[in-house]
Amino acid sequence: MKSTDGRPPHWQMPPWPRTWRISFSWRLPPWLSFFAPAAATCSLGFGVLAFTAYSYSIYLFSVHFGPLFLLWVAVLGLSVFTLVGSLSALGAVLAGPGRLGRLGRALRLPGWFLVGAALLFATMWLGEILPDLLAGTGSASAAAWRVPSNPVHVLDLAIFLPAVAASGVLLLRRSRLGAVIAPGALVFLALTCVPILVTPFVAQARGAAPGWAVIPPIGLVSSFTSATGSNPG
Repeated sequence: MKSTDGRPPHWQMPPWPRTWRISFSWRLPPWLSFFAPAAATCSLGFGVLAFTAYSYSIYLFSVHFGPLFLLWVAVLGLSVFTLVGSLSALGAVLAGPGRLGRLGRALRLPGWFLVGAALLFATMWLGEILPDLLAGTGSASAAAWRVPSNPVHVLDLAIFLPAVAASGVLLLRRSRLGAVIAPGALVFLALTCVPILVTPFVAQARGAAPGWAVIPPIGLVSSFTSATGSNPG
């Protein structure tokens, strides 16, 4: 079957599933990425840049093609290259004087939280993936997107959740590297929770299935992210 312009049907933009239209309507504004070099000078900037790259990767590959496509591509590229380039500053930070030995107790709460949050998200996604695998069917969540696989599952399980868990383990080991990247991991988790928590309310207001089941676990992660970020001790 061919489309009217001769391209295969999968090249045509399908209508967005209503729930995911709502979810992806909340994204970091593109102008934020132009401040990425300044953000990258502090460890919190890693979280902002990682979330921007994460969000626009999903947005570009899975959801939307339109007149601003090239702008979104530029935002994604700027975020990724700024994030990678900012890693060059780690050498000076890691070589500085350290107080991690005296901060051992203070690092336990955020360290265990980061490990636990990564395990929680992994458990949630595996709870969606494994039933489909055992049933021998395609991914139910990906079917709603009309894509072969769910990009959130792929990016989270392959990259971001292992990175969050690793930052927690490094904190527990009193590693200076963990102290540098853990604040960014907390920012990433906090930003990730916001659209997930907002989506059910917006969905209900628009007459779509709200999906309230995500509120308790994600709300717990969001609350502890704020608590550990503001008072790590």
